[in-house]
Amino acid sequence: MAVNKKSDFDRLLAMGVAFLLTDRDIAYMLGYKPGTIRQKRYRNPASLPPSYLLGKFHRYVPDEVCQWLIDKLGMTLEQARRLVPVRQHRHDGDR
Repeated sequence: MAVNKKSDFDRLLAMGVAFLLTDRDIAYMLGYKPGTIRQKRYRNPASLPPSYLLGKFHRYVPDEVCQWLIDKLGMTLEQARRLVPVRQHRHDGDR
């Protein structure tokens, strides 16, 4: 029996499981290209939200991204939560 990824994904969302964000998600939120995010991480990592290296990809915790938006950009909590996406764009890395 094949696994239906969409229904499994929706089931996890319904359970309240938070997914980690990718470079692509952060680039979309901040108005950059994903390559620019990688350059910024190398040249000036303080200009980006905190990330964790999982394997060879960096991932971001949505709550930490919200807090970073509030601290660095002066957003309100409501503005930051509207900007942070609920779903990832891809599930197989962010190349």
